[in-house]
Amino acid sequence: MGSLGQTPWWIELETNSRSKVSRFDGDLIGFGQRIAILLGSAKVTKSVYALATLDDFLGATYALILAFHNDPPFQYPRGKADAQVVLDRARSIAKAHNVRMNGKWMAGFHFNSALFRLSAVYHRSLKVVTGKPTSRAHVGSDRDSNSLLSQAKRIYTTWTNRSWDNDNIARVHEEVNDLKHTAAGKFWGRNVSQRVAIRAVEELLGLLETWNLQP
Repeated sequence: MGSLGQTPWWIELETNSRSKVSRFDGDLIGFGQRIAILLGSAKVTKSVYALATLDDFLGATYALILAFHNDPPFQYPRGKADAQVVLDRARSIAKAHNVRMNGKWMAGFHFNSALFRLSAVYHRSLKVVTGKPTSRAHVGSDRDSNSLLSQAKRIYTTWTNRSWDNDNIARVHEEVNDLKHTAAGKFWGRNVSQRVAIRAVEELLGLLETWNLQP
């Protein structure tokens, strides 16, 4: 019950289970509820940019579910990538004309998919919050007062009288930049765990929910 291999069409999320597969299910259920509320709000339905961002946000949540309920579930830390596994997967397509939908490689595949989507949602959420949805500016850094990140943080503080904590989503964004731009990608291992990814989602939801509450 609950693993991708056992239930190919549906994955059951369990809030009362203590199994490793289900340990994040309560968080994931909560994310689905919060995203649904945002999608149903009048402010979001009037903004194609917010709707599109939440669409990918839901996709990131799905990818985390697939990673955590894979057979076997995604595990952190992962060691060096196994070149033979990659070759076997490629040959499976080329020679056997089939694709194996479970295994450790697929768990990492789904987790990487979640990270890429979260990184994109991070960037696009900053644009939505700053009122610059079509901007081509990068996320930037806290040190640059003109960056999207600095502007969004100032706006958030104006709304709430407290600072926005983006430590975990920043780690996800850095991991994705390594995957995109570093020659070895994450061949030697990764720096983002399941818990960091979960907390990154919470940080993004907090930002978008606060934006949604503004007149």
